[in-house]
Amino acid sequence: MISPARKLSYRLLHRIGQRRVFSDDALNSEAMSGLEVRDRHLTTEIVYGTLRWQAMLDYMLSSVCSRPWNTVDPGARILLRMSLYQMWQ
Repeated sequence: MISPARKLSYRLLHRIGQRRVFSDDALNSEAMSGLEVRDRHLTTEIVYGTLRWQAMLDYMLSSVCSRPWNTVDPGARILLRMSLYQMWQ
């Protein structure tokens, strides 16, 4: 089962990536209010950390990707960035 914090982190990063919302606005949205305190903290860490280190994460992931990184599905790129950030953290 995927935690609510990780599900919401994915959705927020997807919206941020499509330039529909700024990260601060996303993390202060109504969606965050439905989470427990610890899940809000985890969501904030995942979103800000993934965004902060996105260039490095993309560099690392592109070096092991079998095809050009920019041709990978955007949703898959978000999941891979999030996963690598959490493992790296």
